[in-house]
Amino acid sequence: MSFFDILTKPQPMMEAEKSKANLNAALKTYAIYGAVIGLILGILFAVLAGILGTFLGAFGQQNPLLALFGGLGIAAIVILPIFFAIGIVIGSAVFIGILWLLAKVLGGRGTFTENYFLASRLIWPLFVIGIIVNILQL
Repeated sequence: MSFFDILTKPQPMMEAEKSKANLNAALKTYAIYGAVIGLILGILFAVLAGILGTFLGAFGQQNPLLALFGGLGIAAIVILPIFFAIGIVIGSAVFIGILWLLAKVLGGRGTFTENYFLASRLIWPLFVIGIIVNILQL
């Protein structure tokens, strides 16, 4: 099946993927997604810090907080992917866990692993669509 089949044909795709439910694969998907988001934000932060450091260089000597902000620019490229990978894994587990508990209360029969894994299959297509939509909004 193709990349966007999960969005265009969700019922057959979810049924086919349900038998492959694997918690480790879902954790890896969420961690990689978080690292990619963190890397993108880290690069944006580094560029912004560089621009601000250039324009506010004279003020940076008088205000150590501005100097610290400029110095953290490059470090953000390393630090943010790690934080976002951990944060997305924990946040997604909590969010999907709450949804799973609500589904159980309402009579759902799926396991947490199945729900977590199937939700992880939606991340990349939605990420790509989000990028396309944001580019078109510009």
